[in-house]
Amino acid sequence: MKTFWKVWLFLLPFFLPLYVVRLNIGPLPTTLLEIFIVVSFATWLICKIYQRTLLSFIKNSPKCRWFYPIIIWLLATLIAVLIAQDKWGALGHWRAFMLEPILVFVMFADLIPPTPLNKGGANGRWVMFGIAAVTIALGVYSIVQYFTGFGIPAPWDAIPGRRATGIFGFPNGLSLFMAPFGIACFIAWLNKVWEGDSLWARILLLVAAAFAGVAEILAQSMGGLLAFGVGIVLVLLIKKSTRKLGLVVTAIGAIAACLVGYKILSTQLRSTDLNDSLALNKRWSSMVRTVIWSESWELIKAHPLAGTGLRSYQTAIIPFHKATWMEIYPHPHNIILMLWIETGLFGLLAFAWLCVTWIMVVKKNKNWLWLVPLVVILVHGMVDMPYFKNDLAAQFWILAALATL
Repeated sequence: MKTFWKVWLFLLPFFLPLYVVRLNIGPLPTTLLEIFIVVSFATWLICKIYQRTLLSFIKNSPKCRWFYPIIIWLLATLIAVLIAQDKWGALGHWRAFMLEPILVFVMFADLIPPTPLNKGGANGRWVMFGIAAVTIALGVYSIVQYFTGFGIPAPWDAIPGRRATGIFGFPNGLSLFMAPFGIACFIAWLNKVWEGDSLWARILLLVAAAFAGVAEILAQSMGGLLAFGVGIVLVLLIKKSTRKLGLVVTAIGAIAACLVGYKILSTQLRSTDLNDSLALNKRWSSMVRTVIWSESWELIKAHPLAGTGLRSYQTAIIPFHKATWMEIYPHPHNIILMLWIETGLFGLLAFAWLCVTWIMVVKKNKNWLWLVPLVVILVHGMVDMPYFKNDLAAQFWILAALATL
């Protein structure tokens, strides 16, 4: 079974994007990713029962620093199911975004020993290998997409302004997925996560980080580029041997950000060339987000404590949607607003506790580099939604597990 679980750890990152494969099992809607997680957990549970180690695992669980934050998070989000209007749909979201990703984390806690990856964590190497491989695969696909237009749905396939989408169907889906995994590969490469491994393994990690950066550029997501850039800079600054380089990159990045900001702000409503067209698009995107945030805040003020329940945003926002010239979006493009609206103040505080726990475990392990993926997720979360999605919720808990090692 040891070989089976090593293969499972490698395959898991590949299955994350496969939530796009949707099907029904009787009346129950599901995805290929969900089936993979449930079957995997059932297999793990049977193995623990057969080995007679399940009881000891359960008894030792409260000793884990994550135990109580996870229980509170599950409880808070389950309450959000109960107050939702569409309870069946909300339960589906709870199952896919809360319960199943935590089942992955539970399996990680058992399969990967709590030791640093560069000090004998053999199973941890298989996880990083899988993360690097899927990042490279999606990076290569995004390049092919961008230059051929293959698989890019309208309107993102049009030239000028083409944006790669990967297999996700929209550019931000690719951007949200690639940034945290790309940063994890960069950390693993810089931190020599595979002690004594061959040169090809180190090259694989660096190539994966590079392809993640390329995918961010081709997806043309300003939030993704910002989050990825912040992640690279933080990693360079935290690592003593690269701190000077980090300061140089920070200065260059600040200058580039100012130039891009100036270009966007100075663009007139009538574009004159391709660059102006792209800048106008980003300006429009920013304006739309400010309207969404304003309307979402009005919704929060109407339901400040309990929120409106899981899977409720698009319906709950209707009475507060005054900007009728634009559509109602699936989420408020901000993780704090989304948590507050759909899980209430209790859920928002529970998620904050998860983030604090992440900080505490990296502090205990004295490995601050593994805090950076959380920073990347939260930075991107200021302008998008990096958790309430099947692949991203599981990704969050995979990275939390790696931070715990």
